Amino acid sequence: MKKKRHIALLLKKEKGNLKAAEQAKLDQLHLEKEAREEAKVFHWSKQYSGGFEPDIDAAWSRFQTKMEAKPSEAIVKPLFPNLLRIAAAVAVLIVAYIFIQPFGESETVAWMNIQTLDNEQRTVHLEDGTTVVLNENSSFQYLASFSDQDERKVFLSGEAYFEVAKDKEHPFIIESDFTKVVVLGTAFNVRAYPQEDFTEVEVVEGKVKFEAKDGSMVEVLTQQQRATLHTKTGEVNRKDKTSNAQAWHSNKLIFIDQSFRSILQDLERSYDVQIDASQLNILDCKFSLNIDIKEKQLEAILDDWTMTNAIQFKKNNAGKYIVVGGQCY
Repeated sequence: MKKKRHIALLLKKEKGNLKAAEQAKLDQLHLEKEAREEAKVFHWSKQYSGGFEPDIDAAWSRFQTKMEAKPSEAIVKPLFPNLLRIAAAVAVLIVAYIFIQPFGESETVAWMNIQTLDNEQRTVHLEDGTTVVLNENSSFQYLASFSDQDERKVFLSGEAYFEVAKDKEHPFIIESDFTKVVVLGTAFNVRAYPQEDFTEVEVVEGKVKFEAKDGSMVEVLTQQQRATLHTKTGEVNRKDKTSNAQAWHSNKLIFIDQSFRSILQDLERSYDVQIDASQLNILDCKFSLNIDIKEKQLEAILDDWTMTNAIQFKKNNAGKYIVVGGQCY
């Protein structure tokens, strides 16, 4: 199915009919080595020219000619160990495209794409009443209308806060590279940046099912619960009574009897900095406090702890904060 989607997208791009959401999907596919190999075979063969009726025999003939002209590349270059197998799949799938639509959907279905930049947040209102707030450097794809759809499926790369309209007959599904979240109606935060090695879900209200696409993990989360899937190791961490994953959206950090260690981790994420606390004496001390991120700078917070808990801090040339000493009271 992935190969069918890939070839369908390549054909649409050749014709100039590729939508923004489809381009985003194509870019995502090209993160994989095999998809990049397929794309090279596709472009070498030059089988498409105007309309979705390619001459497969001519395309295959041209491809074979190119392969014969470059035998050393086909045999020696480690980038193409399965080139002939891939080429055969490409030819078959080009034929198959005449009878199928990409993603198994009608051409009349309109996919929308929203992309945020550095320090940009955007609010998206879906036609079913769902509200999505995108964090910076995030990509979000969704259908302009969910009518005639059995489920409300969207795609997220990055971070977003969801307030999902209730509809028991049509579950709302958020897919990312490695996970999906299934909900009926609730408010929750999803963090799934492709450059990070984890995906995280935190529920503000309601209930969600958080699962790995490969079936290795399923977690049911309710109000004020957070689960993190570490995509490289498969390890899952679950925490209760936390509310800071969506601090980027609420601008509030709330700590109730939490360790200094976990507080510093949330400060790093919220202020987008690195904090070296390897020489700090109070990492296991418990604190309760509220912080308004917009109104209080990180150095002002550290200054408070300098006076109350005898910590010392400095900022090095790389912009990292180094925190040492400290006493629990």
